[in-house]
Amino acid sequence: MVTEVVAAQERMFDDFYRKLDATYYPLNNNIGWFRKFMEELELEVDHAIIQRQQEHTEEKKT
Repeated sequence: MVTEVVAAQERMFDDFYRKLDATYYPLNNNIGWFRKFMEELELEVDHAIIQRQQEHTEEKKT
């Protein structure tokens, strides 16, 4: 009787953790992708700002 209760409890926890993993990992992957995308976008914006500043200073020199 006790072993059946323990086995049922273990199955319940296994199911719970499986459902939790099925929810958490896709969200975590999406958040990681979004963070990487934002960092790349920030680098592109910084590069564009530097390039425009250089163009602006070159125009002033001529």
